[in-house]
Amino acid sequence: MSTISSDDVSHLARLSRLNLTEEESGRFAGQLSSVVAYVEQLSGVDVRGMEAQHGVTGLVNVLAEDAIRTSDDPLAVSRESLLAGAPATANHLFQVRAVLGDEASAA
Repeated sequence: MSTISSDDVSHLARLSRLNLTEEESGRFAGQLSSVVAYVEQLSGVDVRGMEAQHGVTGLVNVLAEDAIRTSDDPLAVSRESLLAGAPATANHLFQVRAVLGDEASAA
């Protein structure tokens, strides 16, 4: 059985940029260990002879053809009209704030 320690939870919290107290880390360690133990029970289930399931609804994605639209196509949208609605642009692209940084700065 895998046991998740309070240190493991603290490490995951730091990577996720979550501020957890020692009490929360301890509580979550117990809860996550219970979840892992429950999932480990699935490895003991005999599934021989069972057909693999790829979905339970029977629904299938319907995909549109990947095609370039010309300017005379009523569904065509120009780059300029798309960028006009953006809060910030640079070099004909959407400009967004950086969301990734070095791990050392994670709190």
